[in-house]
Parts: sequence; structure tokens; C-alpha cells
Amino acid sequence: MVKPMKKNGALQMSFRLISLVCATSFGLCACEDEQIRVYQAPKDTPPPAKIRQLMNPTVRSRHHDFASERATPSKEPTWSAPEHWLEQPGSGLRLATFLIGPPSQQAELKIIPLPNTPESRSPIANVTRWRRLMGLPVASNQQMEQSVNKISIAGHRASRVDLLGPPDDQQARQRRVVVILPMPDRVWFFDLIGPATTIEVESDSLQQFLASIKFDVPKAPITFNAPDNWQIHQTPQPPRQVAFTVNDDMHQGEIAVVMFTGNVGTALDNINRWRKQVGLPAIDNDEKQPIELIETVNAAGNLLDLIGPRTERSHPQRMLVAVIGHGDNVWFFKMMGPDPLIQKEKPRFVSFVQSIHFTR
Repeated sequence: MVKPMKKNGALQMSFRLISLVCATSFGLCACEDEQIRVYQAPKDTPPPAKIRQLMNPTVRSRHHDFASERATPSKEPTWSAPEHWLEQPGSGLRLATFLIGPPSQQAELKIIPLPNTPESRSPIANVTRWRRLMGLPVASNQQMEQSVNKISIAGHRASRVDLLGPPDDQQARQRRVVVILPMPDRVWFFDLIGPATTIEVESDSLQQFLASIKFDVPKAPITFNAPDNWQIHQTPQPPRQVAFTVNDDMHQGEIAVVMFTGNVGTALDNINRWRKQVGLPAIDNDEKQPIELIETVNAAGNLLDLIGPRTERSHPQRMLVAVIGHGDNVWFFKMMGPDPLIQKEKPRFVSFVQSIHFTR
């Protein structure tokens, strides 16, 4: 439930009181796109359970623990390898190497982390390169699809690539089996290459090894429910912790989640910066900006709804900003796009913010 701010009484604290609290305890930070303030919940605020009853029941949603998907650095994996695999010390880019099979028919498993980029996590880009290295011709789309399977590793989505090299009169026919595992900050490659006969013999051992892989992922600072029509970004640009895109037939909007600790500037500075982004003039007193009260599962804060002027050629730009203080951090939940789209998505945005649960 979103409640309008009262001009007097217990609810008046909101965004203005947040400025005072932040200035004395840890400050308000004037950062690139999102700003923050700490909130003191009024005694007459309805309990979160009552608010959550108003969530839009017609919109399906997905529950996220976003540390498992983005933003939180992944630690090195652990695993349990078969006793007959010979582990070698890591070197260069390799975290570890295993030598598998008899010396005359030996295969090699390399475990390599690379920075998470669109190219490094793309199965198609990697398959194209590996096919070239193995002496295979350029693949059709059908051949590409046949060589890549979606699997799960340690509860995370991964791709398994299986390539068989061309016959060779000089050596055993080669095979390459690679698991591509994108994590928040890195893409992990479990790359097995060697004689096809050895890899076939070791297929069960490889499956057991992959099933043993584990990542110690830090606990997420928030969990949330996001509407199914929002497309989540796999690698949001800093300082965004989480980001989404939402589209309809005519328009596109962006949703961003940002967390700051420290000085984020004054309430008036932040409000005027947001007003400028949608084409509104600056104001000389933050009390002139309407503000509503909004609650998450275990915190409360403020919601601003800013609609810019209409032009002859385009719809007004509109921005929704929820500012939530929790512990020493201030969180910004921001949605921006053309007014018709934001008008349609506002109930979902409100429900999204209300579903936020701060876990630490």
C-alpha cells in the first residue's frame, strides 16, 4: 500500500527527516543515478502484512536471491575429483588442471575463470572459436544448437558444449567437452579435451565431478519478487546492483536498484536532479515535491512519482523512485520511461518494492 504524506503529524518525517538522519549518522550521497535517505518508521504505519495484501494478484512473479545471479563476487569453486585423475597445480589463467587417462591416450581438464563479458559467456561465440581450433568447418545454426545443451551446475544455469573433431590419420580423434558457467563477476570454464575414446570412458567420472562442484556464494543483501514481463540484466552496470528492462509494443523502460553507504547529498539536490532527468524545472524547497510512504517486507521509505512535460513528438518521460533506508545503507529503486508505459507498470513496480526483504 502506498500512502500519501500528511503535511503535519507522524507521517511528516519521511523524505525530509531522512535528510536529517543521514546527515548526522552517515550522510546522503549524491551519486550518479540514484540517491538515498534513512527512514524512521512512524508508529501509525500499517504493518507490512496488510500492505502486501494489495499486491497485484494478476501478475506472476519470480523470486530472486540476487547474490546467486549477480553483483556479489563468486568465490572459487570446490569439487570432489575421481582418485585416478591427476591434479596439477594451477598456473596462468588456470585455477587447476587434471590429467586423465593413460599417458598414450591422455586427456586434460582445465578449470579457467574469465571476466564475465557478453563474449565470454556466449556459447555461440565460444563454439565458433573452438570449432576453428579443432579444424572443424563453420557450423550451421542447427549444428550449433546440437552441440550445446543447457544444464545446471551447483544450482546455476550453465551450458555444456560437446564437439567431436575430424578424423586424423596421425593421432587419435579429438573430442572437446566444455561446461560454461556464468557467475556474477566471472565465467567459469571446465574444459576437457583429449582422445574421444578416453573421454567416452571417463563420461561417468566427468558427470560425478560436475555434480560435486559447489560455490560458497555470500548471502544476498536483498531478495525480491519481480514481474515475469521484466527482463533481468545478467551483468548490470555499476553502481547498479540489479537492473531490468520492460517493454510493450511501443515503449521501453528501465528499472535499476542501487545501494549506497555514505554521503548522498541533500534531499533537494536529489529531487532536482531527478526532476531535471524528466524535464521538470528545479524547485527551491523539497516540501514542494509530493512524496508518498511505501513499505517493504521489513523496512519503509518514500516513493516519488515525477512526470515531465509532454512534447509534440513524444510522450512525457516519467520516473518512479523508491528510497529505502536499512541499517547503514540507503537503497534506490528507480523506474524510468515514457509515461504510458510507466503508468501501466506502476502497480507492478510498487509490488516489486513491497516484496523487498532485507536479509542483513
